[in-house]
Parts: sequence; C-alpha cells; structure tokens
Amino acid sequence: MPVNGQQDSTWPNFEIKFLKAKFTDPPHKKSIVVVFQLLAKNPKEFPPMFEPELTYSIDGGPEKTIDAKETKTPVNLQIFGNDFNEKDSSLYNYVKELLIQNGSDYLVIAFYIANISKNGFEKMTFTYGFRETNNPSIRRARKFEFSIEK
Repeated sequence: MPVNGQQDSTWPNFEIKFLKAKFTDPPHKKSIVVVFQLLAKNPKEFPPMFEPELTYSIDGGPEKTIDAKETKTPVNLQIFGNDFNEKDSSLYNYVKELLIQNGSDYLVIAFYIANISKNGFEKMTFTYGFRETNNPSIRRARKFEFSIEK
C-alpha cells in the first residue's frame, strides 16, 4: 500500500489518483469532501467493485473505520463519469485542473464525510479499497496522506 496519494496504485486494472480534499462547512471545519479519480488500465475489468468500508485518521490521531452501508454513518459516496460537469459543476470546477481526460474510461469518486471533527484539522490519512471485478474475493486497499484545503 503506497502512502503517497500521488503514486500509481497497485491495482492491475486501474489507477487511483488523489485529487483534492476540502472542508465543506467553513468556518466550522467539521465536514469534508475527499475526491479521487479512477483511470481504467483494462476497460474490460473497469469499473472495480466499490467497498462500503473506509478508514481515516486526522492530524496523526487514531484510525477510525466506517462502514458506509450503516444508516447512521456520516458518509455519502458520490460517483461521477463523463457527465461529472453536468452532475456537480461546483465540485467539477474545484478539481478540473487535476482531472486526466485523455479518452480512456474514468470515474471520479467523492467521499462526503459529515461531523468528522469537533475542532477542525489540517492533515488526514484515508484508506480505501476495491474488490477485483473478475475476482471479488480479492480486495486491495491503499492509504493516502494529504492536507485539507482551507
């Protein structure tokens, strides 16, 4: 599991790239959106199977694991394709200079996490995994480290 969010992923069928993260409720700094892009390497095996579980830590604190399928979880996962600009122009404009749009298949995934902190924070780790499309018993996860934009 590479630690730097800018490195290529270990998945054989796609790459995952961290784009940006920001608070969605300034000045309170309690809720965030974390945005990634998935790029197909093998269109026959794309997209991967999404997982409901993610793990994060803030400012070097303990890790917390969330299952987004649970009804009380403050996580909302949004998935966008080629119609990203039409579906959420505000988020699109926030990350568009980092998007790779070279004709290959891609998805943008945005994790909205509410009430993640009581006091705000500056840095975060975020671990997320997918299951292989052709072999769902294989789950691959990757840990990202990044700063939250103010």
